[in-house]
Amino acid sequence: MQSIESKSESARWASEELRFVHRKETLQEELGAAMLDADPVVNPTEDERLARLLAEQRGCEVAMKTARQRRLDAIQAKRAAEIKVLQDRRSDLEKEQAALSAKVEKHRKALVELLGIEVVIVPAVPSQRSTVQSLGFQIGALDEKMLRLQEPLPDFGTIDLMNVTGIDPLIEALAAFEGITPPMESVLEWAKACEPVPGETFQDLRRNICLVWAAGEIDPRQSSIFVEALCQPGLIGICSNRPVGLHLESGTFRANRSALKPAVF
Repeated sequence: MQSIESKSESARWASEELRFVHRKETLQEELGAAMLDADPVVNPTEDERLARLLAEQRGCEVAMKTARQRRLDAIQAKRAAEIKVLQDRRSDLEKEQAALSAKVEKHRKALVELLGIEVVIVPAVPSQRSTVQSLGFQIGALDEKMLRLQEPLPDFGTIDLMNVTGIDPLIEALAAFEGITPPMESVLEWAKACEPVPGETFQDLRRNICLVWAAGEIDPRQSSIFVEALCQPGLIGICSNRPVGLHLESGTFRANRSALKPAVF
């Protein structure tokens, strides 16, 4: 139950980060209007409307950063809960293995006394595992899982989405990723930078989204949005004298690296 709750918390904080990203965007528009309407003679810091908007904008940035950290804390809590479950299961298996081994040893000693020779118990068929051996393998598998869960959270990854109509599925996939992802603000900026005319080029067209990041930052060269409906016809066939297939690169859109701001954690 705790693991499920931690996963839900992770998604919640990703949603909160996104909420403040949208609020910051709205504030920037309001801030621009306030700057135009402000008295040029008055110091901007003394303009009540400007001061309020600037303070709220800074608050949004702090909230976004805090939400990202709380999301990572929720992932770590989820891992800790999973490790606790594995530790309890390992302890139960160890007790079961120890009890069974003690019974086997008791019977082995009885055979030694009965036969008057040293006895070693081994499987008649080498490829078959005894119950004691099976328990040992289960314990080893649990140890490997715990070691993986104790590793640092990954700060790199790739998300491939097929046949989607917007950015929401990407946001959901990032929220579900158990590691460090690019800030939501950077993801939205990247998506806008890919589209020649943001909000108008892709519209509701089906698209494939590939987002690649490392060290928490988007790799604009490997990341792309592919829209088949916007592909130009392929090269003219020699025999048919007609376009063959599609020119895939013409429907593949990437963001210009200069259009992306460095991620701030």
